[in-house]
Amino acid sequence: MNAGIPSRSAPRARRLLAALAAGLALAICCAGLALASPALAAPGAGPAWQAQPIRAGVTGVAGIACPSASSCVAVGSAAQTGTAGRPVILVTTDGGGHWAEAGGLPAGLASLKGVACAAAAGPAGASRFAPGTRARLNAALAAAMAADGAPGAIAGVWQGGQSWTAARGTSDLATGAPMSLADHFRIASNTKAIVATAVLRLAGQGRVHLTDPVSDYVAGVPGGQHITITELLQHTSGLADYYDQAFQAAVFAHPQRRWATGTLLALGYARSPLFPPGTAWTYSNTGYLLLGQVIQKVTGEPLGAALRQLIFAPLGLRATSFPDTSQLPAPHPHGYVTETPGGALTDITTLSPTIAGAAGAIISTLGDLRTLATAIGDGALLTPQNQRLRLRTVPIPGAPPYVGYGLGLIVLNDFYGHDGEIPGFISAMLASPAHHVTIVVVLNNSTAGGDAALTLAAQLAKIIVPSEPWGNAATTSAAARRHAPPPHQPAGTAPGRATAAAALSPRPGATRRDPHTVTQ
Repeated sequence: MNAGIPSRSAPRARRLLAALAAGLALAICCAGLALASPALAAPGAGPAWQAQPIRAGVTGVAGIACPSASSCVAVGSAAQTGTAGRPVILVTTDGGGHWAEAGGLPAGLASLKGVACAAAAGPAGASRFAPGTRARLNAALAAAMAADGAPGAIAGVWQGGQSWTAARGTSDLATGAPMSLADHFRIASNTKAIVATAVLRLAGQGRVHLTDPVSDYVAGVPGGQHITITELLQHTSGLADYYDQAFQAAVFAHPQRRWATGTLLALGYARSPLFPPGTAWTYSNTGYLLLGQVIQKVTGEPLGAALRQLIFAPLGLRATSFPDTSQLPAPHPHGYVTETPGGALTDITTLSPTIAGAAGAIISTLGDLRTLATAIGDGALLTPQNQRLRLRTVPIPGAPPYVGYGLGLIVLNDFYGHDGEIPGFISAMLASPAHHVTIVVVLNNSTAGGDAALTLAAQLAKIIVPSEPWGNAATTSAAARRHAPPPHQPAGTAPGRATAAAALSPRPGATRRDPHTVTQ
């Protein structure tokens, strides 16, 4: 990553960048030409600033698009962000080498605001939040990384025309490589929000009926003639989760083992039903494996292809995929987990996606999750009726009254989203149409659990929208929502997470209903 401009050379750097910006705007926006300009650097300014092409297929968080141009460029010594075919100009804004949108520049660099075809493409680039707000956002991210023992994290908050993005810490403990906003990562149970959206789209097309029993689509489900599609979406089916402690141990022992969906379903069926359908709530990855099979049955397509047609392509999620191999696309951070009490972090980056399937296998990026979260909050892909149905919640045992679970999404005050945990990564996304806010966070140590990511996302939301009735609980997730801690971790604790554990404690007398799940 590249370094920011030292203050002593800022005036000259501003002139150089302003001149370069004008040239780039002409070359890219008007002529659509690929650009590779000479390096620009003030004396003693450190790493050179240079315009470079961004390689095809790399996507990022830039919000300034120029669809008519044919090449992507970035200002900086490393071109690792931007969306292929949608040129943008990005510039580092601090000494840590973190990317930000061209409109979100520090004071003194306002001359770049709106560059990269903002006029031709529509809205100008986002501006940064006020210094005090940025300081609180940065502090919350740093505190979460320290508490959760995460080597690295990436995060973004967007509200209207303002934005804050951060790539902090280490991507690879072996090399010391930094995190990047362009990184791909496993989104775990954020996948459920995507699968649920696909089912609701099919319902809007009349191809699925939410009141249908799952037995109409998938044979062999215990009590399937009494379990509706809605109950699968909302975790009220009574089907037990296949991901118990024994399965977790098998994953840690053989992380690249491929699992057949039928094998995982059989593990869940063996302990089902937990209760009659529709009478209680318990988180079930098993139910979402079944929803994946429903999608395949209705569309006649493999799940990955169906999700591309129903979700990825309509939303332009170019960096999002339903993988079939254990490899992550480049660029990506390494993912870590602690398998034993007090043990060292284990690199578990290479992991079979078949442990999660439709419950949590998808890979994405910060920029794509921003788009996804916003679309889920707005109901962009759904009929108004199905969006209303989606937002009808059931209580989550032990959670505060302003928390509930809808159809494949968590409702937290006026924020909608999900979180996810899979060996190596935890993440969360939240969006509030009422406040025009979208939040995405990712950490590359899964030991603390997905609740830690949702806690962080909710803390960032509270900074931006302090008027919401947040109460004492920061999030929906850990408050008795769905899991006990990993087998080596005492209940209610995690290494270095005293603050988060206190914030997420259930109400007195609440109990946790179901076992730890890695694909939350």
